[in-house]
Formats: sequence, C-alpha cells, structure tokens
Amino acid sequence: MKTIDRYFKKKIPTMRGQVIAIGCLDSILNEIDKNDGIVTCYVLNNMNRPQEKGMMKGRKKSVHIKKFKHKFKKKRTHVMIVDALEVLEFSKRFVSSSVYITKEDIYIYASKSSEELEQMIQKYYRYDVELSKVSCTDGIIYTIHCEQAKTSRFKDLGYLIKDTWNEGIDFLGDYLIH
Repeated sequence: MKTIDRYFKKKIPTMRGQVIAIGCLDSILNEIDKNDGIVTCYVLNNMNRPQEKGMMKGRKKSVHIKKFKHKFKKKRTHVMIVDALEVLEFSKRFVSSSVYITKEDIYIYASKSSEELEQMIQKYYRYDVELSKVSCTDGIIYTIHCEQAKTSRFKDLGYLIKDTWNEGIDFLGDYLIH
C-alpha cells in the first residue's frame, strides 16, 4: 500500500499550470517547488509555515479560503490539492467554488474517513464529475476529475439554500433532543 506522500510524489511531476494547495503537508509543497511545469502555486490556509529563503522561488501567494472564488477566474486553475480537515467547515461553499475554478483535477486527502467528509464528497456528484478513491496506509485520497463538470449560478444558489436548510433542520433537531 502507498502512503499519501508517495502518491503525490508520483502525481506532482506530471502536473502543469496553476496549482492551489490548501493545508498541504510540507513534503507535498516541496515536491510542488521542485516541479518546473507548475507556473504558480497558491498556498491557502497555511500561514503558520515558516518562510525560508528561496522557498517556492517567489511563486507562493496567500489568499483566504473564503475569498478564493472571487480571486480566481472560472476554469483557470489546473489542479487543486486539499487537506480535508482544512475545508470541512467551509464545505457548503467550497464544493461549488472548487468545481467552478478547477479545470482538471481536485485531490482531497484525509487521514481518516468521517461522516462529514463523505457528505462533502457526495456533493461533488451534483456537478457530473468523475470521482475515484484511493486507500493508503495513512489515509484516503479522493480524485475528482472536473473536465466535464457543469456549473450554473442558479443551481449553486439552489444547492446553497438546500444545504443551509438541511443544516438548520439538523441543528434544530439536535437542540430539541438535548
């Protein structure tokens, strides 16, 4: 069985274009730094990483995760690598935003599966994407292929209202039970 690091060490050298890394491990960021085919790497929600001289060769930029749909244009980002723990609390908006801006693949990795993660992955099926799952010794990796994804502002608004409604009903049910 592979580990998450080994999986990305094989995948990252084939990546080209613009990459967004959200909460990634240092070993993954170092592999991205070694790849000359990656034009720009945006590192989001990883502000506590120490700044070293020459790190990312001046290609690293920081943007807050809530504002990244406004920062990036539609289908301009080639690959997105995401740590699931960083985006679970933003999953309501993150799913639609990630499909909106990503042209090729989204890699979501986690150390263990959870109910919230499975619910977030199920939301990707709304956009007619291909999804594959790779089990590793230290976690799981979901690969979402967004080449054929269909996005619409009206559908996104409807899904946002539906998700907010469901969260409100769940909260109210939990409140009444306790």
